This record gives sequence, structure tokens and C-alpha cells, in this order.
Amino acid sequence: ELLKVPGIFETIALVLGAALLLWVLKASIRRWRGSSEITAPDNLALLNGLYSFGYFGALVVTMTYFDPATRFQLRILAPVFVSMLLLLAAGLNWLANRGAGRKAAIGLTLLIFAVSAAGQYQTVQDLRRGGQIYANERWYDAQAVIALRALPAEIAIHTNQPGVVYLYVGRAAYLLPDAEPGISQLKQEVLAGRAVIALFKSVEMDEALRAYYDELTAGLYLRKYNGDEIYSAPP
Repeated sequence: ELLKVPGIFETIALVLGAALLLWVLKASIRRWRGSSEITAPDNLALLNGLYSFGYFGALVVTMTYFDPATRFQLRILAPVFVSMLLLLAAGLNWLANRGAGRKAAIGLTLLIFAVSAAGQYQTVQDLRRGGQIYANERWYDAQAVIALRALPAEIAIHTNQPGVVYLYVGRAAYLLPDAEPGISQLKQEVLAGRAVIALFKSVEMDEALRAYYDELTAGLYLRKYNGDEIYSAPP
């Protein structure tokens, strides 16, 4: 429920990232100075902290210079979540070894398990109603998918959801261009009858994304299918 609050994930990530960065810098300085107080768990926690920042930095560089079509999503951070879980365990262990902090560590551990159990319960309820993401039942009989299946093989499909096209249409698809001259070139291909643009509805669409779609599809022929849109050359 907290993730539904606008900006809450970014705020929590910034706070935790800043705190983790300060701790990594402090621990690194102690390690560099050869402090005798450093233990094996400290070294393990430091390695996970360094890995988290190293992975995130590599991800930013990759998305900026090598693969700008990749969208930043939570699933991309999955490897960091594993390190964060280990760091959380190390933090609770440190707190439990600090006298009065034992009760606080136990309370936090119980809270974490309670939140996890509630999340697992909700996930099971969602899965009973249908699969998630591309396995959701709405894709099986989506009218836009049926229309794309009827297209000749020589007509290329450009879309915001290439996974849907691959799984349910049985064809490869192209990601939408995010800048010129790719946008103009794609529109020329569509107007020439050599390609179509398929936009599947998304709950995450904001004003900037809608403006981008409007620019991309201006002057093209629109067919709507229960919220999904297919743009082609005018008949």
C-alpha cells in the first residue's frame, strides 16, 4: 500500500541510499586504515554495500550510453535487493548485540515477517484471480492482439509492450523510438504501409508519456480495442 503513495519509493530509496553511502564510506576508511575492530561480518556487509553502489552505477552508465531504450523498473534492481536483505540482517545482528537494542531488533524482525506474510497473502489472492503481467487473463482474448495476428508478416510491429506481441502474437516486435530521427522514420514507415504502432494501455501513463505518444502518432489512423490502440496508414 505504501508503494501506491506518489514518490514514496523514490524518497525511501534516497534516504536509505544516503545512509548506506555514509556507512560504506566510514567502513571503507576503517578498513583502509587497518582497524583491528573490523570483523568478518563487517567485511561481508561492506562487500554487499560496495556491490550495491557498483551495480547501480554500472546500471546508470549502461542505460545512459549503451541501451537507452531500457526503462528503469524495480525488477532491474533485483540483484541489489538481495544485498540489501543481507545488509538488513547484518544491521539487526549489530543492533541485537548492543544491550537494550536486543528487544528493538526482535521487534523489527517480527515486523518484517508480518509485512512479508501480508504481502505473500495478497500475492496468492491475486494469483488465484489470474496471472500477473503478461500471464494475466486479459491478454488471452485481447482484441488488439487478435488484430495484430491478422497482419501480414511483412508489416513490422512497433510497440510499448514487445513481450505481449512475442508471447501472444508469435512475432518479434520493435521498441518505440525515444527521439528523432527515429520518430520521423517510424512515422514514414507507418504511412508507407510497412509498419504499425501498437500501444497497450498502461496504468503508469503520465502526461509526459501521453504527449510523447501524441507526437508519435499524429496524422496516423487509429483503431481502438478496449483501451489498446493500433495506429496504421490512413485507409
